[in-house]
Amino acid sequence: MQQPRHFFAASLVSWRVDQDIERLIRKMKKDGYAFSLWYVPTAVEQDYDIECSTPQVHGAVFLTTIHPKVKS
Repeated sequence: MQQPRHFFAASLVSWRVDQDIERLIRKMKKDGYAFSLWYVPTAVEQDYDIECSTPQVHGAVFLTTIHPKVKS
């Protein structure tokens, strides 16, 4: 049985969650802003606090910051 988990992404203008990391990255890149990506070991439906763009969940792991390419 798979443990509940999802991914959390936050930029200066928005945040999103998704169980599919690739879909989440695609959606965030469309906004055009740099964003942080987190692994969150809870069900996507679970409520939790977010402080300074960081999910406040025991066991949450920062994965990376992604900088979308600027369109010229």
